[in-house]
Amino acid sequence: MDKPFRGTVDQLLKKSSEISEDELTQIELQIEKNNAIHEVMKLGYTESEAEEIYEAAKLAQIKQALEELIEAGEVVIVGYKNGEPLYGLPNKGSLKSKGKRKK
Repeated sequence: MDKPFRGTVDQLLKKSSEISEDELTQIELQIEKNNAIHEVMKLGYTESEAEEIYEAAKLAQIKQALEELIEAGEVVIVGYKNGEPLYGLPNKGSLKSKGKRKK
């Protein structure tokens, strides 16, 4: 974990302006995760339990989004490995995939 910033306001502004979009996104995601875990801990769970609940909820969200993409024809199951489905994009020649890529 990074140490808290120590310096002048001008130094803080300079450092903040040098943060890349990717770094900013990662910081925002970490803040969101920490806030979610904190909310679960308010219900009486330990930090470890709250992290497990957060990860399970995140996985459920991903699975739901993937199911929606499959139903919409945006993603297809292309095979299985060790009993788990392997996903891919539909044929590039389909009208649906051509329409989604043009922007």
